[in-house]
Amino acid sequence: MDRHNEYSYKEILYIDESGIHFKDGKTILFEECRKNWADSKYLILADTFCVAERDICAEESFFLFYDDERTRVVFNKTSFPFLNKNKREFLKVQAELERLGYTTYDRS
Repeated sequence: MDRHNEYSYKEILYIDESGIHFKDGKTILFEECRKNWADSKYLILADTFCVAERDICAEESFFLFYDDERTRVVFNKTSFPFLNKNKREFLKVQAELERLGYTTYDRS
């Protein structure tokens, strides 16, 4: 994994209908992710709203978004005392994606 395509969740500036915007100016575009997901799984675009894979059980919980760069958003080490905070932040990102009408594939 190219570390240039990896961000800590702490670097997220905001999430809106178009995508995830980071403090350094990068944006993950949801429709680009959705198209790439559909293409990679041989699905019809209209049949999927999936934009990423997720794994909350990994040593570093993450979302792997299917933008052109395959950007990974990590939730740091999941060890005490950060386990609960990272899990809450992970679930907040997942809930926001769902609120916007997008899904993620669970790899955990």
